[in-house]
Amino acid sequence: MNLDKKIKIMSERQAEIAEQLSEVEEQYGKITPVNVVEYARPIDSPLHSYFEWDDTIAAEGYRINQARILIRKVYVVPDNENESQVKVMYYHSVSTNQQASDTPIQEYVSLVKIMSDESLRVQMLAKAQRDIGIFASKYRHLKELEELIAEMESIALALSDIPAV
Repeated sequence: MNLDKKIKIMSERQAEIAEQLSEVEEQYGKITPVNVVEYARPIDSPLHSYFEWDDTIAAEGYRINQARILIRKVYVVPDNENESQVKVMYYHSVSTNQQASDTPIQEYVSLVKIMSDESLRVQMLAKAQRDIGIFASKYRHLKELEELIAEMESIALALSDIPAV
């Protein structure tokens, strides 16, 4: 695989996946999820083990993913003409403790509940901080976004001062 000399793959596993994805591109002309699945389908494919091939299990996983997509489709706008009418996602994935155990579970919670529960609000701020880091690492190479990224990273630094609940 010919990577640009300025690019370094982070781990051996990622390098192996990148190598196989290059093979997908070479074989099919482009990398798409459908092409990756087709490439991985033969049992001797290096990518085969990354997929669930038992259709019963895979179908249930697909439905669960569809449910995630459905939940994330709900957006709201403020019911106040004086506020910006920017739509925001209503349900967010958060970690909560079950009453019977201390084991955290992932669940979707409404924005209203998050804003009224300090621990959920702090958790959402921590996610925002992580998202800023993800955005910065994804777009840092675009000079047009340098000032925006610098401002976002300044905000992320300020968020790190918020105590966890």
